[in-house]
Amino acid sequence: MIAVFFKISKMYMKNQIICFLIMLLLPLHFYAQEDHYKTQVIDGVEYYIYTVRQSEGLYRISVNFGVPQNEILSVNPELKEGLKAGQVIFIPKKKDVRPSDTTIQQHKGESKKSAPVDIIASAFGGSSPAESPKEKTPIVAKNTTPTLQSKSEPNFYYHRIQKKETLYSLSKQYEVNQEDILRYNPQAKAGLREGDILRIPKPEDIYPEKKEEKLQEDLSVKYLIHKVEPKETLYSIGKKYQVKVDDILKINPDFEVLGIGQELRIPYYAGLITTETKGGETTSFIDWDKLLEKKDSIIPSEKAMSIAFLLPFALENKNDASIARFVDFYGGAVLAIHEAKEKGISLDIYTYDTGKTKETMEAILTNHPELKEMDLIVGPAYTAQVPVATLFARQNEVKMLIPFTSKVMDIEYNPYVFQFNPGNEAEIEHLKHLFETKLNNMNYIFADIEGIPVQDEGFTTSLQLKSILEEQGKAYQTLTLSYPDVNLFDSVAVYSKKNLIIFNTERFGNVQPYFENLNRTDRRYDIMLLEKFSWKSQNSHRPIGVYVSAFRTEYEMENLEEYEERFLDLLGWKAIEQNPRYDILGYDLLSYFITLLNNEELDILSAPELDMYLEGLQSQFRFRRNSPKSGFINQQVYLGESQIK
Repeated sequence: MIAVFFKISKMYMKNQIICFLIMLLLPLHFYAQEDHYKTQVIDGVEYYIYTVRQSEGLYRISVNFGVPQNEILSVNPELKEGLKAGQVIFIPKKKDVRPSDTTIQQHKGESKKSAPVDIIASAFGGSSPAESPKEKTPIVAKNTTPTLQSKSEPNFYYHRIQKKETLYSLSKQYEVNQEDILRYNPQAKAGLREGDILRIPKPEDIYPEKKEEKLQEDLSVKYLIHKVEPKETLYSIGKKYQVKVDDILKINPDFEVLGIGQELRIPYYAGLITTETKGGETTSFIDWDKLLEKKDSIIPSEKAMSIAFLLPFALENKNDASIARFVDFYGGAVLAIHEAKEKGISLDIYTYDTGKTKETMEAILTNHPELKEMDLIVGPAYTAQVPVATLFARQNEVKMLIPFTSKVMDIEYNPYVFQFNPGNEAEIEHLKHLFETKLNNMNYIFADIEGIPVQDEGFTTSLQLKSILEEQGKAYQTLTLSYPDVNLFDSVAVYSKKNLIIFNTERFGNVQPYFENLNRTDRRYDIMLLEKFSWKSQNSHRPIGVYVSAFRTEYEMENLEEYEERFLDLLGWKAIEQNPRYDILGYDLLSYFITLLNNEELDILSAPELDMYLEGLQSQFRFRRNSPKSGFINQQVYLGESQIK
């Protein structure tokens, strides 16, 4: 067994946690020392007998065995319906190619670290190759290599014998005579042994009446006629009409090779076809509006979705305490991914340690071309790294979720970016509403500190809020502050109302020197501070404050307790209890975006907003864009209250 040991840091056991997360998800493969999978020769062709592991996709199996996906599908046509953990499949054995075990990869430039197969498998409830679970469901596979099949041979189910199974029980299960099972498995005449694999002919291939029944059953489905165009494939046709390739093949029993001009029957869901007659000619076509309304008619993608994480794990800096929140974020994302895979959603996950610098980010984007093929990239975390990452997303048309910073400079002309942190515009819009509701009828005091640069976001926010109050016909007072040791707040505060103090800066260090005088005023007057959300983590003594953020201030305790139990059970540690919870942010965001990807609802070219509601534990999401050329910004915000006194 190959094992890797990591030195554990006492700071949140950071490295131990990161390595465990890496072992859960990241795609890497290292090569085994010998071929340890059983093989079987069928009709002169040698196959590996392989048991699918938890959360494993066809692409990963194809890479591990060095066999193209279409060859694996040809031998195991049932895989078009999707892979299931514990499923037994046959993989053609290639000469001079050894299968590899699927384990984990982290990316730091070109560095790689491996992890034991059995640890990864057990983390997701699977098993290592030497402990493959028994197969309880039949595996459909053709009996030859991926070439045209002989007309005299039927297709087969390949069945692994379980304890106490008999020829009689198998004949009932597959609706074939015992004699026909023995005809294709003469060795079974000596008795059935647990673990043996039998070829069981499909009844419709050996009994004419069954074939007719099956054909009639398939043809009873309503269908339209599609004429094949140049460059079309069965896959592209199926995607066009939102039907599975197997469903097309079922009602086209004479199909052999796709040809231009060929007419295919295309099954459809009742009520989704519109018939139109023009000039005496009747044509039928799918009503796309009805199709889009009928969510359960959308066929999930057969291809595994690929998601990459660009996060600073600081594997080379073991004492960086600031990284703990990103580890928690990734832990929550791992839980969301785990739950998605349990629902049958196929995902390939890639993770890259980005550090904190722009140069590291540039190196990763340059040296890892697979990032151009991602369905979604999550990150980066630091503002300095965002411009180079979003440029990469725009140039390669890759969707990118920015989960932390609101300073995405090209959001107005980059349609591939999704910014979670609402930023200043959403905050201003919400405060405008609050001035007429919860923050109405107050004594508004603008505390303008001299020397604050125009580039400070708090400076422009202060100007905008003054303009809003003027539009609403509300009076306000302005204090010009030059020296922290001079208390001017008493001169403008009133007893009859709550006094709302609004500073003209977003930097906590600029306002902190004024808190001593503000606290003195608070003893005589009712003072409330309009804060930036980033101040919430500062423990400096100050009056009660209110802030606008993308996070709820209270949790549904029952849901939170259930989440924390699942998190601890899967990952083995408790996340840092803070507000906001970074682990829950990762969980909520990935749950939301995986659902969007699976439903094929990330239509960034036309949609003005993402039309899907998710009741997250900590946040709801309302992503909107300003124009078809701009990116999406989350607009959902809440009013919170800081209780530091």
